[in-house]
Amino acid sequence: MRQTKLELYIDVLKIVAQSGSLNFSKLARESNISSSGLKKYLDFLLAQDMLEKQKVGKKKTTYSIAEKGINVLRYFNELKQELQIINQAEES
Repeated sequence: MRQTKLELYIDVLKIVAQSGSLNFSKLARESNISSSGLKKYLDFLLAQDMLEKQKVGKKKTTYSIAEKGINVLRYFNELKQELQIINQAEES
């Protein structure tokens, strides 16, 4: 099944949060998202202040999770748990 944009944004945030800091090529490999697609997702997450971009040296750029991104992941996980509880109650 194809992932929604929300799921892709969350996946990128999770990968960056778990890794601490990643460059573009490592993030593309770990997320299994095309370079052009990943660029769009990173631009969005950066514009929303969920990720931070750092220059390392002259050419290398890394991405790390910002406080807002951590909060989004926490809220997403809480919502996911609540929905599981609701689904379990409905199945009973």
